[in-house]
Formats: sequence, structure tokens, C-alpha cells
Amino acid sequence: MIAKRLGVSVNTVKSQLRSSYRKLGVSSREEAVTAAIGLGLLTGGSTTQR
Repeated sequence: MIAKRLGVSVNTVKSQLRSSYRKLGVSSREEAVTAAIGLGLLTGGSTTQR
């Protein structure tokens, strides 16, 4: 879980996600990732451990 790995509450993660979505003008994680890639904040094809 994201919150546990970061050492914060679940509500903090939800609040930060909502804030990020609002700033990106999106309403889902998929849209946020697409927007972030388009803005050069993320690169496609990276591999991360889940």
C-alpha cells in the first residue's frame, strides 16, 4: 500500500491524489499518468517494483 510505504495515512494519500488530479485537470489515475507523460514528468516504459 502506498500510504504504508510512505509512512503516512491513507487519507493523506487520497488528499494528495485529489490535489494532483485537480492540478493536472484529470479525474483518474490513468488520465493523470497520461497527462504526466505528456508534460514530460514521467517517461513511458520504465519498470518499477510494485
